[in-house]
Amino acid sequence: MEICWRKLPNKLFERKNVILSGVPEPKSSDSKKRHTHDKEEVLKTSKDCPVPTKVIRIGKYKPNNIRAIKVHFELEQSAKLTETKQKQVEERSIKDLPGSNTFSASAIQKS
Repeated sequence: MEICWRKLPNKLFERKNVILSGVPEPKSSDSKKRHTHDKEEVLKTSKDCPVPTKVIRIGKYKPNNIRAIKVHFELEQSAKLTETKQKQVEERSIKDLPGSNTFSASAIQKS
């Protein structure tokens, strides 16, 4: 399992939002349990990351499909902290997707 963080391309929301992809979709049919699972997974990805105000899966739920997670922070500084971790990982030549800043959550936990 590879978990990747990516900044939103929209300049208005870029400062407070980050996209997390690669987190497996929980098998529960209850949306509240899935949402709780997603929050727990986001908090596990980085100890340095502040607690987000919103954690939302992007797209419609399909049991066999893995959707990205949009993580919203209250302050710009929270997203900037995430971006700082992003740069550290990019310097280590971790996966770089064209047109987006992406990095592996496992590499964040090691740093």
